[in-house]
Amino acid sequence: MSEFLDNEEWSTISDVEREYFFNDKLVEGNFIVCDNEDFTLLIDKNQDVIVNLFIGSQQEVTVPDDAAVIVDDLFEDCENLETLNLPKSIKAVGKNAFAAPNLKRINYAGTLEQWCDIEFYSAPFASGCALYIDGKRLEKIEIENKKEISAYAFAGLKELSSINIGKRVKKICESAFEHCAGVGKIVLSEDAEILEDGAFEGSNPKDGFEIDANNPKYKTIGNCIVDKTENSIIAGCDKSVVENGIEKIGDYAFTDCTFEEIELPPSVKEIGDGAFSGTHLKKIVLSEGVKKLGNNVFEYCAELTSAIIPATVKSIGKAVFCGCQSLTSIRAERGNKVYSAEGNCVLETASGKCIAGCKDSEIPDYATEIGAMAFYDCKELRSLRLPRGLRKIGVCAFTHIGAEELVFPATLSEIELSAFEGCKSLKRITFEGETALDSGDVFYGCAVLESVTAPKQYKKHYKKIFGGFKNGEGKKLKLEFVK
Repeated sequence: MSEFLDNEEWSTISDVEREYFFNDKLVEGNFIVCDNEDFTLLIDKNQDVIVNLFIGSQQEVTVPDDAAVIVDDLFEDCENLETLNLPKSIKAVGKNAFAAPNLKRINYAGTLEQWCDIEFYSAPFASGCALYIDGKRLEKIEIENKKEISAYAFAGLKELSSINIGKRVKKICESAFEHCAGVGKIVLSEDAEILEDGAFEGSNPKDGFEIDANNPKYKTIGNCIVDKTENSIIAGCDKSVVENGIEKIGDYAFTDCTFEEIELPPSVKEIGDGAFSGTHLKKIVLSEGVKKLGNNVFEYCAELTSAIIPATVKSIGKAVFCGCQSLTSIRAERGNKVYSAEGNCVLETASGKCIAGCKDSEIPDYATEIGAMAFYDCKELRSLRLPRGLRKIGVCAFTHIGAEELVFPATLSEIELSAFEGCKSLKRITFEGETALDSGDVFYGCAVLESVTAPKQYKKHYKKIFGGFKNGEGKKLKLEFVK
């Protein structure tokens, strides 16, 4: 590392204890520290150079040669940054490292194959920037002779004409081509063996998919990538047709597709996490035979107005209708032995746990628990009456709802983390009994919360929780205790 230790540009401090965040984890240790007016670099015991801090304000920034690691959020708040020059020495890039809001261009000094080796922990092109290699904008991806394409390698890279994964590429890691919106066609060779979850999530190729007929594991059916061994759809697009014989819609298979309806055959037994998230679906008619709905299956389907749960469904994940702002009708077919629907809510029949709802929900009186993320981001839920026998409210159950006033019944014993976080219209809350709050974060971000009313005998309990609470305007809450 003589470049840094001997160059007058850098001031050097030896063997200093420092820390940094990488992939949301705190890394601590002793490092050699090199500083100049723009960067702080850490050199670890393996002689890897870690770019730990950027304090410049230029429109064009060049990361120092020999840098190996870029920490989380490095350029996140750099509003002036438009062009970023990266050396070929980069091995790993932390979460949101390139999230500069006006970043337009990344110039990479290495080859396309070397870019595929970098460990990314979030989408490097989420800002909408372009990738330039050898001075040329990357508009078509053609990769051969690489065993593996790393996670998130091209995530967010838009307006690609095609993605052609050639021979000897055996593995495409998680989210490698996530949200490559505008891509024409995606082509896979006979050598592709492993497509991890979300490998093509949200890319929705305009010209569909093409897979070599000799590929032993994957094939195209109805313009979908299908895993032959599981009869499972790995990825689909607007032109897809789910043909009879398909047993599973895989995780994120149709994320961000723009179709308004899709027909599922009776052979489909399982729909994976986020399978239809962000689509333009207006109505869901699931075929009889579906047994399992994963987490976030229909999240942020903004045009969805109604949903029917078949009698065969035995398992429903969290946040199944999260952010479905137009949803007004939820029904469950008669004969379902696990779930029922009442008041536009989905409930576990045996336990009385409410696991999903919508803006027109009226939670029935027999509900004993509100499940995690049941009404998450249901901004249009303006009026909320909690059942008199309610005992528990789960994590993020009502995050970002639009209610102005809440009354918590005396039976309620527990409210978990972030249950009402970000409820920006919430002004008044009333507790009728002694309710344990997971932490002060239960009401974090409730910007206009004005008052809390509670029984006098629990004054000590609620003063401890809300005594130092300030709303988004910096005002302390009015605490009122009544008999």
